[in-house]
Amino acid sequence: RAAARRSCLEQKENADNDDDLEFTQDIAFAVLSLTKFTHRTLKARARRISRSGETTSCIIFEDGSSVNLNWLASHLPQHLLEILISEKAPASAQRVLSKSLSGKGSKWISYISSCIWLLQGLHQLDKEHTPVSLALTRSGDENAVKLLVDILLFSFTIGLATAKMGGDEEALRSCSDAEEAAEAPSRSESASVKAETPTVDGDGDDQGDEDVASVGNNLSSNPVDLVGYCVRCISSFLRAQVKSAEARRKKGKASQVGQSASEPVDFQNSLTSHFFVGRALVESIFDAMELFFDAIDDASGPRRKGLTLYVAGSVEILYVCSFDVPFVEELVVSQHMADGKAFSILRKVIYLDDMPDIVSNMLRWLTAFAENDEVEVLDILAGYDIFNRLLLSILERNNKSIIAWGAKQPFNTLAMDLLRVVEVFGDDSNFKARVIDCSAEALVAVLQRGPEYNGFNKADNMHLPFTHSFFKLLAALHCFNPEIMPSEEEGHFVRALAKECRTDEVRSAVRSSLGFFLTLPEVTKKSRDNSTEVPLEEDLNLMRQLCSAFDS
Repeated sequence: RAAARRSCLEQKENADNDDDLEFTQDIAFAVLSLTKFTHRTLKARARRISRSGETTSCIIFEDGSSVNLNWLASHLPQHLLEILISEKAPASAQRVLSKSLSGKGSKWISYISSCIWLLQGLHQLDKEHTPVSLALTRSGDENAVKLLVDILLFSFTIGLATAKMGGDEEALRSCSDAEEAAEAPSRSESASVKAETPTVDGDGDDQGDEDVASVGNNLSSNPVDLVGYCVRCISSFLRAQVKSAEARRKKGKASQVGQSASEPVDFQNSLTSHFFVGRALVESIFDAMELFFDAIDDASGPRRKGLTLYVAGSVEILYVCSFDVPFVEELVVSQHMADGKAFSILRKVIYLDDMPDIVSNMLRWLTAFAENDEVEVLDILAGYDIFNRLLLSILERNNKSIIAWGAKQPFNTLAMDLLRVVEVFGDDSNFKARVIDCSAEALVAVLQRGPEYNGFNKADNMHLPFTHSFFKLLAALHCFNPEIMPSEEEGHFVRALAKECRTDEVRSAVRSSLGFFLTLPEVTKKSRDNSTEVPLEEDLNLMRQLCSAFDS
């Protein structure tokens, strides 16, 4: 926390300082007035208005008062910086917060949470309000982006440290909260009307557009919500950058971010290169996820939904940041990788049965993390004994998934992601034997049903990707490298398959299915999708060797 505060103090020294009391009151009024909405309602109520030849985005309230969102976005980051450094909520906001919190909890934590929540809401407004999002970063100004990263990491650290205090009411208060709130000016009285207990209209979607975590109270003083809001805000900026890069790639433009002033904000680089990211994210992202899961255990309904969205944001941060090599280098040898907490938390993600998208995103992150070309991630993971528990959980879920698959099964993204990550570990000498021993029974159960039942002979987009992934897994498990693997592991896969073939009938059916995969190039040619993956000759040769070894 001290290190994060020093960084923010440096930002303050480099920024234009505006300590005008009325100016601060105006921002506090806007924050508390807008916090009563959900993100979805904020989008719906935003209007483009032209005044004096200038077009801005505004929210207009029932009493005729309004908030200029462009103005708010341009000043909110600096305002939040001041609040973080002062360690107290603005005097004009304290009376409102006291009423909303019924005198309990930290007004400082609550106000920071509201500001972070609003940052995300402003960033996620529709395309017609793009100038609002640009105002948050002053159209991509490097210092403005660094300011956003600073305040998000600092707020994340404050929330995490406060949550770890264990919920002591006095501990949850900042040093200023015990002081009597100053008499609020007339404008904050108006804010108090608009900032009474907010309502939530509907659950959130998978992109986290709804603020359902606090069950209708975005003025929550719960530090877990502050941590969650920070996670979702960071993931929102990262997601927007990834989507923008993907859109440019599809248009044939350069995919390198930050090539010109017109390019999108390089939030990812500012985040992963920040001096504090190691302590604030690499070391603490799993602490944050632990907080979320502890709260999930006692939650239900919208609250549980919101907490799982916090987990989803954490996984998204891991995924996007892991394309940065220094981040991966630091993460793979971090404290919670070594002590096993990271793997224990990720096992909990695996069993979020009602949130398959979150599980899929975690598996995609693990696949990209393990396949990093510049860091020996798999060799390092092999040195962590407790990682085997996570791997066994993945294998267990993959076994159930492939057995459930069939020709009539609708396309299942989670099944694909499970197969892909199992293939990565099955192709590595450190884990191959373990993957074979845990998967052979399920693989035989699938193979003995035949190509038609499994849909291996279908060339449509619903079945062909699964067929390709299943084929690649078989080839990977049979692959043997005598230079790095012990001689007794040669033929281990074919022996494991043969052992699970209890009858001649099962053995014949398995052999028939293995042989069918040699015709996969012909099946692939029937696909109408030009982007369909073509089987590699190397994998086809491994399949021929597997068929020959199975016959003998």
